Amino acid sequence: MSNHGEYLIVLTCFDYHSLIHTCGVEKKKISHIPYGISIPKSSKDFKSVEILSKYKDTDFVLLSIITNHPNEDYKRLILNLKSIISKIPNLYLLIIVPESLTINSNLSQAVKNVLLEDKVTWTNKSISANELHTLYRRANAYISLLDKTILTFVTLLNAMSYGLPIISTPNIFSNEILNYDKGLIVSFNDDKIITESIITFLTNQTRMKIFSKNGRESVKKWTWNNIAKQYTILFNNSLKHTLIDDPYRTEMYWNNTGTLNFDGQNVFLSLAKDKAQPGIYTIYSDSFLQLNGKLNDNSTIEEDNSTSKWFIPGFDIFSHSCEGQRLSISGMEHNAFILPENILQCSEEKSRKIQLIMDGRFFDRSSFASVNRKMFLSLITYKDLLVTIRPIDRTVHPDETPLETLLVYSFFLRKSILFSKNKTIIFRNNWLPNLEGVSKNEILVHQQPWEFHAIPVHWLHYFQNKIDELWVPSEYGKSSYIANGIDKNKIHVFPHGVFVEKFNLTLSPFPLNTKKTFKFLSIGTILPRKGFDVLLQAYNARFSSKDDVTLIIHSTIKDLMKKIKKTRLSPEIITLGYPINDIDMIRLFKSVDVYVAPYRSEGFGLSTLEAMAAGVPPIVTKYGPSLDFCPEECAYYIDAKVTECFTNPCGKMEVFGLKTKMQAMWAEPNIQSLSQNMYRAYTNRIELRNKSQICRKHAEYYTWDKIADKIVKRLSQITH
Repeated sequence: MSNHGEYLIVLTCFDYHSLIHTCGVEKKKISHIPYGISIPKSSKDFKSVEILSKYKDTDFVLLSIITNHPNEDYKRLILNLKSIISKIPNLYLLIIVPESLTINSNLSQAVKNVLLEDKVTWTNKSISANELHTLYRRANAYISLLDKTILTFVTLLNAMSYGLPIISTPNIFSNEILNYDKGLIVSFNDDKIITESIITFLTNQTRMKIFSKNGRESVKKWTWNNIAKQYTILFNNSLKHTLIDDPYRTEMYWNNTGTLNFDGQNVFLSLAKDKAQPGIYTIYSDSFLQLNGKLNDNSTIEEDNSTSKWFIPGFDIFSHSCEGQRLSISGMEHNAFILPENILQCSEEKSRKIQLIMDGRFFDRSSFASVNRKMFLSLITYKDLLVTIRPIDRTVHPDETPLETLLVYSFFLRKSILFSKNKTIIFRNNWLPNLEGVSKNEILVHQQPWEFHAIPVHWLHYFQNKIDELWVPSEYGKSSYIANGIDKNKIHVFPHGVFVEKFNLTLSPFPLNTKKTFKFLSIGTILPRKGFDVLLQAYNARFSSKDDVTLIIHSTIKDLMKKIKKTRLSPEIITLGYPINDIDMIRLFKSVDVYVAPYRSEGFGLSTLEAMAAGVPPIVTKYGPSLDFCPEECAYYIDAKVTECFTNPCGKMEVFGLKTKMQAMWAEPNIQSLSQNMYRAYTNRIELRNKSQICRKHAEYYTWDKIADKIVKRLSQITH
C-alpha cells in the first residue's frame, strides 16, 4: 500500500505513528481522518420508549451500547455492581446489544448470582434511530467496555455528542479521544479500583459536568461535513492539519506507575518493576496509556477472539534492536512505537556467557507446558543467559489465554537465535521423556518429576549414562531415583514456583452457585493417584446437607459422582468441569477457605503451592513432595500408609507398561484422618486464619524469581 498508493488514510493517531515508526512509511503519505458523527439537535422532548418506562426521573441510568459480543469486562462490572449501588442506590445499568446477538448466558447468570435483576436491564430488541436518540437523552452517564485493541467506536462518540460523562476501559481509541478531562479511563484488572473509581466519579457532579462539556465540545469537530472537507482538501494535495490534536506528539517515555484518574490516583496498577522483566510493555504519553493488546497488570493477557497471533520481531525479545510488539488481528498487523535504543538495557547475544535450549511442551494445557513457560519467562531476563526453545508442540490453542503462552509463542515465531561455538546446555522437561542423546558440544540436563518411586528400567541407563544432570522438583523425587540406582551426585532439586504477586490483587469472588459460606476446594484430573475417591468418602462421612459447607471440585468428575449414593442429607458438592483461565483461577482460590489434596502419589503439587500463595491452607497427604513446601504450621497433614501400588498405571513390577526393578509404591491416605482434618478446619476458624497468614508468607520462598536465581547459578557452575 505504501509503495503503490498516493496516500494512506488512518483512523487513529496510534496508527499514524505506528506506520511511521515501525513500518517505515513516509510521513507525508499518511493522513489522519477519523470516522464522522451527526451532532444531535438540542431537543429535550423524550419520545416514549418501553425499556425506559421502569425508570423514575430521580434514577441514575448508566448506559452501554454494544455492537459486538460482550467481553469479560461486563461480567466484572456486574460482579462489582452491588458495591457500587451500595453507595449510589438509585443507579441502574442499561445495556443495549444488536438484534442479531443473544444475551450472554454467563452474564445473565452473573446478574442472578449477585441478585441484581431489578438493577440491570438487557435488550437485543430492534431500536429505531429516534428511540436511540431518546436513550442517549435519558441516560445520565455512558460506560464503554471495549476490547483494548479496538480502533474506533461510533457509539462512544455519539454518547459524547449528547454530553454524557464517559467511563471507559483503556484501549487505543479511548486513550486518544478521552484525554484531557474528556472521560474517565479505568482499568478493569482490580475490583477495588473498579468500584472506587466509578463511585468517586459518579458522585462528583462537578467533575461529571466538566467531562460532559469537554467531551461534547471535542466531538463537534467530528461532523460528517468536517470529514468530507478533510477529504476534499486531501484530494487537492493541501491537507496540512488534522481534526484533533495528536496525543502522542510530545516526547514518548516509559512509565510503570499507570494511568491516573482525575484525582491523581493510580487507576492502572504498576507493571513490572524492572524494564527487563517479561510482560507486554506499554508506552505512556501525558499519563494516558497506549496499548496494543488486552493487557492486564498481573502478567496475564485476555486474548481477543479476533487475535491470530502476537509476535515480537528482532533477534531477542528484549534486544534493543527489537522494533516493538506487533499484534495481528484478522490478518492485519498493528504495531507499537519503535523502542528507543537500549531502552531495555539488555546485553547483545554475543556477550551472553550461557547458552540454553529448552526442549519440551510449551503451548498446551499440561503441567509440563505450564512449568516450561514459567521457567522460560523467568530465565530470559538474565543478561548472562541466552535462552531459546525447541517445542514439540507448535500450535497455540485458540482457548489459551495466559500472557505467558502468547509471549513464549511469539518467541518461537521469530527468527532463530544464532548461537556461538561455546557449549550449549540442552534442558528437557516433558512427558513422555525424550531419551535421545546429544552432541559432544552439548550439555544435557533432564528434568523428570515422578510419582511412583519405581523408575522404568528403560529410563535408568539413559539417566545414568546419557545425561549430565538430572533435575527433580522435590526431595521425594530425588530419593526415588537414588533408590533405583542413579548416582546421587547427578541429581539436583529445583522446586516449581509461583508468581506470588498475581495473588495480591483485590479481586471479586469467583461466582459459585451456593448459599454455603465455608468452602473446600480440590483441583485435578480424575486419576487414582489423586485420591478423589478418598476425598468424597471422607467428606460424606463427616458432613451433611445441614452443615454450612460445600466442596468444590474443579475436574471432570461425573463418573466418580455416580459411585456416591446421594440422599437429601448428602453434603453439597459443586463441580466445575470446564477450563478456567488464570485470573479466574486466582479468584477461585481466593473464594474458598481450604484446599484439599488427598493424593496417593504426586510429582510436585503446584496447585497446592498456588493455594498457599492465595492464603488458603491445604489439607495434604503426609507423604511425598508436600513435605518439602507445606510446613505443619500452615498445613493439615493426612495420615497415610506407604504401600505397594498395583492400580493403573501400575502393575506387577511395571508402570505405564514399562518394566521396573522394584514394585511401584504410593501412600494410602487415611479416610478418618482426612475427615477429622476437614472438620477441624471447619470448626476452628482462629487456627485456620493463623495458618492462612503463614501459608501466604511461606509461599514467598517459592517465587519463580527465587527459583530462577538458583537455576542460573547452577547453569553457571555447569559451564565452568
